[in-house]
Amino acid sequence: MFVLSSVAEGMPRAMLEAMACGVPCIATLLSGIPEVINDENMGFLVPPRDSASLAVAMIKIATLPEPELDALIENAQNRVRQYYSHKIVGEKLKKLYESNFEAYCKDHQA
Repeated sequence: MFVLSSVAEGMPRAMLEAMACGVPCIATLLSGIPEVINDENMGFLVPPRDSASLAVAMIKIATLPEPELDALIENAQNRVRQYYSHKIVGEKLKKLYESNFEAYCKDHQA
């Protein structure tokens, strides 16, 4: 399992990589993390600085029956593929740059 017990985080690339590689994840409930792990069917979220909740989540993943663990891993991999793959992120960035460029051109026309 991958455990990210940060108290400050943006969008953790290491967590996305773990999910994509089929490693079950536990992370703290802050910043962009709940956007990625948005339900317990793909990983577990715990409050920051809550070691008891973190331990419970670790035990839960460690004791999940294999079919449930396989489903969790598959859901996490699908989430990363659908929203965070290099291709998807590249397309989002391209659209963002294009829209900003168009707005800049409109604002600076003679």
